[in-house]
Order: sequence, then structure tokens, then C-alpha cells
Amino acid sequence: ATLRGWLERTGLACACRATPCCGRIDRILARSGAGVQVTVEGWRVAPGFVDARGAALSDHEPLEACLLYTSD
Repeated sequence: ATLRGWLERTGLACACRATPCCGRIDRILARSGAGVQVTVEGWRVAPGFVDARGAALSDHEPLEACLLYTSD
């Protein structure tokens, strides 16, 4: 409820709400602005976020989103 209210007040779109992301904690947020329309097309776990030995650099998998934008 807290996230939903904040998104509504700020006009942000959450990539996890636009495309299913299985209840992840980390979020990618975007919003349209003057002269540009932003649409979240999808997301995924970003590959390669590991050290030289292949160990994860964080306890959270990194996310990346595909955003489509059009200008007026």
C-alpha cells in the first residue's frame, strides 16, 4: 500500500508493476515528462554482476529494464 500510494503521488511507473517480476524488493522506477512518454517494456536480472572469481557482488540480483520512449 505504501509503494502504491507513493507511485500514485509521484506519477512514477514501477517496472515490476508493468511487467511481472515475482515480488522482488528492488525496483526500477520511471515516469513520463514534458515532451516524452516512457513505457516499461520489460525487465530482467542483469548478467555479469560478479567479481573476478564469479562470486556475486551483492546479496540482491541486479535488475535492468527495457524502456520505450517517444517524444512529442
